[in-house]
Amino acid sequence: MSGINLTYASQPVHTPSDFWLAKSKEERIDLIKHFFKQNDVPMDVVRIENDSDIIVKLNSKLDAAQRGELLRDVEFQLNEKIEKSISIWLGMQADRNTIRHFRGVKIDVKQER
Repeated sequence: MSGINLTYASQPVHTPSDFWLAKSKEERIDLIKHFFKQNDVPMDVVRIENDSDIIVKLNSKLDAAQRGELLRDVEFQLNEKIEKSISIWLGMQADRNTIRHFRGVKIDVKQER
């Protein structure tokens, strides 16, 4: 064995429910925005892909640990309260490292996954 834990790799993935599929993308976005507002979640919905992949952006600066915990907790709550198949993805952000900019290193960031 390679030492990699594959326990979660074989877990079933939730498929979108009929309730969720019956809603338009705009209605899905509105539901999620309402949830964010109601629960003071510092995120905005950027777009929805593949029926239940929710691309978000953060409205506040968080370190990597805080960001990961927030994304995990919000996804869990959305799965419990709105739709089991929702996955939260943090959208791409521009490179903010001033040292790389100073050295002339440029990194292209594409918005598409």
